[in-house]
Amino acid sequence: MNLLFRVLSSVALLPFVIYLLWQGGLGFTCLILVAFAVSLFEYTTMVMNHHRGWQVASILVSLIALVFISAALSPIGIIVLIGALCFAIGTYFTLNPDLPLLQFEKVCVLLFGVFYIGSGLLSVYLLRTGGTLTGQSDLGLQFIFLLLLATFSNDTFAYFVGKWLGKHHLSEKVSAKKTWEGFFGGALFTVVIPFAIQALFANMGVMLFALLSARDIFFITIPIIFLAPLGDLIESRIKRFYGFKDSGKILPGHGGLLDRIDALLITSLWVAAYAFFLRTTW
Repeated sequence: MNLLFRVLSSVALLPFVIYLLWQGGLGFTCLILVAFAVSLFEYTTMVMNHHRGWQVASILVSLIALVFISAALSPIGIIVLIGALCFAIGTYFTLNPDLPLLQFEKVCVLLFGVFYIGSGLLSVYLLRTGGTLTGQSDLGLQFIFLLLLATFSNDTFAYFVGKWLGKHHLSEKVSAKKTWEGFFGGALFTVVIPFAIQALFANMGVMLFALLSARDIFFITIPIIFLAPLGDLIESRIKRFYGFKDSGKILPGHGGLLDRIDALLITSLWVAAYAFFLRTTW
């Protein structure tokens, strides 16, 4: 039954997400912001144990992000704002020396969540907009489709291969369900699926990755073999540490949104780094 819910929820949401990605613009911006708000809310719920005040604070942070992105600040502007936020928090604790250490540590954990979730989603956003907060990029769109295809192929086939053949645990103390068999199954299809999809669409006269070379696909998918499971394990470690099975219940069969995009938060960083820095120098 859980598998059925996973399939149905994916089938229902995938066309909508692809449409917003394809169109770009305001709809895509809203998609990223909603993903950020929901994921941060789930993260705050876990680490603050359903504390209502911190949950409200996470929503406020999301609204602030909406204001700044709507103002079309440059990536440098965002870096300055992040630094200013850290400085403001440090100043607050400096001016209130009687505040307990635990409170400072909780705020640091929340900051980690903001950066952990925000950096991955911002990477997707900048890929779509060509490295700016106002433009559009056809090349970036193809990078995003490759990112999604490789990441979710890894997750999907690691799940099925591990479920059918898995016997040796990958990291039992962090995630009891992950196996080495699943890892190698996911690794194989992470590389094979993008090449197979590219060839299939080419035979149909549709150049899905027309602006990407075989070398692009290879250099993007190989690191994702390792990064996607790592992203999954990072979120699993957070959930286990705070005693949660799922980050939320928003997606039937998947749990929370953070459960669905955990691998994407780290693989998107790699694809953005490759697209903006490494591709032009290799």
